[in-house]
Amino acid sequence: MKILITGSTGFIGRELIVYLRNRHELICLGLYSENFDDCIFDNCKIIKTDYSYNDLIDKLPVVDGIIHLAFQKASSENENGGMTSYFPSIQLSENLIKVAKEKGISNVVTTSSRCVYGTYTNDMFCEEDQTNSINYYGVAKICVEQLFEYYNTTYNLNYKSLRLGQVIGKELKENSVFTTFFKNAIANLPLTITTNDIRDYVYITDVCKAINVAIEHTNHRGIYNVSIGKGYSNRDLAENIIDILDSDSTIETKNDSDISKTTRIILNNNKFLKTFNYQCEYDIQKIIHEIKNNIE
Repeated sequence: MKILITGSTGFIGRELIVYLRNRHELICLGLYSENFDDCIFDNCKIIKTDYSYNDLIDKLPVVDGIIHLAFQKASSENENGGMTSYFPSIQLSENLIKVAKEKGISNVVTTSSRCVYGTYTNDMFCEEDQTNSINYYGVAKICVEQLFEYYNTTYNLNYKSLRLGQVIGKELKENSVFTTFFKNAIANLPLTITTNDIRDYVYITDVCKAINVAIEHTNHRGIYNVSIGKGYSNRDLAENIIDILDSDSTIETKNDSDISKTTRIILNNNKFLKTFNYQCEYDIQKIIHEIKNNIE
């Protein structure tokens, strides 16, 4: 397949390029300011754009599918300022799918987030559940999802949105409890539990595989959850990391923390499994082993 990818220099995008480059013909669409000098882009065609409608209508090639990852997540400071920082990403997304539709490209995949659901479920969040975004980032992701759904319904297209669990990368660059625990365990420092949150995770390799499966199924559309499909508490993470790394770290609970206030986010993946015959291969133990092996 000939596939165009936006956001290919980002966290997910770079891993996706490595995963797809021997499977498909890749075209990377990026801003003029983006740097594509890394060797992972050697076999990719690069197209620079400002993502305006006029520029895209001129430059966007006809392809078998588009993977749309370009989306600027606001800093904590800008997040508190409201939706303004997300307007460019929403406009960019609208321009892209509008031009894709006009060029007859009916197969587009984008990534969304667990943030659209809210902070607590007694069971598991399903795609049909009412959204209750936990932040402006989630609101912006819902906007893009709804743009996709509008185009699907109005123009009979096959645009797909994948709602990801909390993504764990191979290099522990993301700011998360998992990354903090892992780095502390390597250094034999205490792992401090400040909340009793329960989260559903997804490893970056599974994200890449899920995106590939979705783009190859050209005749499907809609919104899908992608994650392990199981909740892990912070204590679960700490115990597994210490055990697998054979660390001398101890687990401490911060006395002044209210661990009764729990976030519980678990995604039901049955729809993705039934539609695409794929489920995530990495549970939390396998993820820890994989990262440990990468470090060693």
